[in-house]
Amino acid sequence: MLFRSLAVVVFRHSDSADWRLLARTVLDAFADGSIPVLDLGEYLAKMPFPVQQVHYPLDGHPNELAYEVAARALSEFLSRRNLLPKGTRR
Repeated sequence: MLFRSLAVVVFRHSDSADWRLLARTVLDAFADGSIPVLDLGEYLAKMPFPVQQVHYPLDGHPNELAYEVAARALSEFLSRRNLLPKGTRR
């Protein structure tokens, strides 16, 4: 059964082994398609800038650029799967 109001998002903003393992574990857990999963690392990896540019240098947390990419990717993901409330779809 597909839950129309539930999705899982992995905000993978690093290509470290730990982040790759986490993303792979989550993707494998929902491989049956019962709950859609978005791995933002795939979107960040496709951007025309080094992945290091999406982190604050002092603490490694995502910066404004990472959140902008994440917002666009999430909007597309939810729209494609009809998971946005009516009237908010693009």
